[in-house]
Amino acid sequence: MTTNTSRAARPSAFYRNDEPVVQSHPMLPGAVAPRFGDTHCWDLNGVVYKAPSHASAAIRVLFRDLDLTWNLMARELAMLWLNPRHPAILAAGVHLRADPLAVMTVAQRVGHLRPLAAFGAARGLPSNLQAWSSEDFKAYIAHRQTITEPGSVTNHVHLIKALHQLRAALTCGGLPYDPWPGMSTNYVANQPIVPELRTPVIPPETWFPLVRNCWTYIDVFAPDILRAAAYWDDLRSRPLTGPDAARRFDTWLMDPANTMPTRRAGPSETPGPKINISVLTRVIGVRPDFFQSSTPHGRQRREALERLVVNGRSHPGLLPNLAEVGRPDGSHGPWHDSLGPTELQVEQVMLRNACFVFTAALSMMRECELRAITKDALVEHYGSPAVKSTKQKLDPNLPIKHWWITPPVARAIELAGRLSQHDHLTFAAVSDRWAGDSFTSIAAIDDFVRHINRWRHVSGLEEIPDSNITPHMFRRTMAMLSRDFPGAEIAVGMQLKHVTTRALANRVTGAYMDNDPS
Repeated sequence: MTTNTSRAARPSAFYRNDEPVVQSHPMLPGAVAPRFGDTHCWDLNGVVYKAPSHASAAIRVLFRDLDLTWNLMARELAMLWLNPRHPAILAAGVHLRADPLAVMTVAQRVGHLRPLAAFGAARGLPSNLQAWSSEDFKAYIAHRQTITEPGSVTNHVHLIKALHQLRAALTCGGLPYDPWPGMSTNYVANQPIVPELRTPVIPPETWFPLVRNCWTYIDVFAPDILRAAAYWDDLRSRPLTGPDAARRFDTWLMDPANTMPTRRAGPSETPGPKINISVLTRVIGVRPDFFQSSTPHGRQRREALERLVVNGRSHPGLLPNLAEVGRPDGSHGPWHDSLGPTELQVEQVMLRNACFVFTAALSMMRECELRAITKDALVEHYGSPAVKSTKQKLDPNLPIKHWWITPPVARAIELAGRLSQHDHLTFAAVSDRWAGDSFTSIAAIDDFVRHINRWRHVSGLEEIPDSNITPHMFRRTMAMLSRDFPGAEIAVGMQLKHVTTRALANRVTGAYMDNDPS
């Protein structure tokens, strides 16, 4: 919670300054809500549920950069949107829907006051909105139409209309008139009620190699990544001791079954495999200074290791015998040329990304639903594998719903859960250095594509054309593809959660399923 005690809060005719701002949303255990008198920011992180796909900033309601009159008006609007059945609102004769708005929606609507205030200041208009003319508001909307799309303009029109509709519950009195009487918000913004679907499909030249590469990571590379991770965890748990180190090194050296772990040459080094001292010291159980080149014994030991590399008694990375792949140049070899500790961290992230992309592509789940999958979500539902999830958004009953999935998708989700360092979430950070739900979906997709294309000469994976890919595009593409299979329209209707509103949903679902020329 963020407060601003240095700035006096202007008194409201409806709310006390010490009144909590969250009275209608389910609160998290132990949460303390911000107070109405906080004039800078209402930070609701840790107070109400936030979807893992949303940034922390999404549920911070900001009031800074607004003068006292506008600041109070903004806080009162936020208060009534968050608590539509507040006694003071009802007493003022304002009756809204019982369900409160999502915090993110409230934050966005309040944020639209800032450009409105800036427009008034630039035009020299009074700070009192009641002194603005209808033409002033129309000029503002005309200005917004020149810099943004109709869908965004509707939000600004909605805010201005709300200042009139909710005027009885605003201390400043709001707007005494509607600048567009009898006109809908969509009409004013020149936005059709059912807008044309703008989500593009993923081109086939991108879709197919992307999905196939994800499955290769899950089916072929994952066992090696998990095996290397378990081995490295075991090595790190071993103590590094000094006594009897020379004997243990000699014993290790004389065993022909032992091979020398190597790493890639650095930018300033000569090409070729290099001794991976950090791994070897863990394998033998000695301290790094055991191979220090500034001492005679250290130099001798390094020379012995170099001979192993020259004689072929070496393997790249942590483990030998990685899965063999065919490469673009016609050669065959391990899919990774140096799966050491540093590279392992990268590959764990890429495996997580592959699982996320594969699940997004083949489950038709929304991004927010994907990101909310928990580690205990895999179940059997009516004899088929499914993902169970809890509807969180403003619903006190928290109903459980199920998504049917295919066994490969179930495998991807189970694998992501094993990688996740989060207590509950499946798709989250995979390193204990960054444990938590920190995870950006679009960045994960972009990083995966770049990684594939950069190392495909070693991994043997297919090249993925550079194109814009968003999580929502997976849903749109699979909906379009599924229309070509018997009974798919019913399945799409269920997956899109339109079962109870089929008459209206047909227009949207039909657009989703429309063929793309590609």
